[in-house]
Amino acid sequence: MDNTPEALQSIMAINAVYREYDVAQRMLEDQIKAPICTGCGKCCRNNTIFAYGLEAANAVSYLLGRHQMYSMQKRIEGWLLERHRECPTYEPLTENKFSFGLDGKIKDEAIALSKIQCPFYEDKRCLLYQCRPLACRAYGVTRTSEACPRPLGFGEILSRHRYIGGELQKELKAEVNATLDMVPRDTWKYGGFFPTLIYSHVWPKKFANMVQNGLIATAKLVMTYPSLAVIWQDQVESMSVLDIKVSV
Repeated sequence: MDNTPEALQSIMAINAVYREYDVAQRMLEDQIKAPICTGCGKCCRNNTIFAYGLEAANAVSYLLGRHQMYSMQKRIEGWLLERHRECPTYEPLTENKFSFGLDGKIKDEAIALSKIQCPFYEDKRCLLYQCRPLACRAYGVTRTSEACPRPLGFGEILSRHRYIGGELQKELKAEVNATLDMVPRDTWKYGGFFPTLIYSHVWPKKFANMVQNGLIATAKLVMTYPSLAVIWQDQVESMSVLDIKVSV
């Protein structure tokens, strides 16, 4: 765990952003007179989410502080080593080597993998709820989904849920950007699959060995900059081409 002042400051900053998201959610719920989340778990059953590297470092800090990190090790290893049908391609990579111009096959596999159940969802609850990433917190708050089965609120229709926009969204964007600008290492600005980022942060040598021996599907190593963890509705509506690469 990186305990430098810069790292700790960054982790404190991302938690401040999380608290702002909690406030924004309550504000939106007050406006529409309905809950944003009913706890049905549909989004968790259909998403293995991307997160920023900073968020993985924050999750590690949270788990270590509660002596839960090693209880998560087998769970994450199981997901990394499982041969999901969504990502059959295995291409061993050299540590710290980036592959630009990634072919469409790996991109398609990564997108397919992102639509399966999150490995941290169990018994109708999120095992990492307190340190869940922005991709989870944004769902229903600064971005919307027609597939969400929550009840309609005031001024909503089936094809369009209300979400936070305008000046408050600008403030949230500014806080996210300012937080990412202060991180002590560039990899904390990248986005990747949340379990991959956590494991590579805690057990880097073991992770590198697994990658070099071709034990992890290439799609699980996909990294993005900026992140695929889309947290703003305007990004969702304007997104066309995903600029992605593979990193160890």
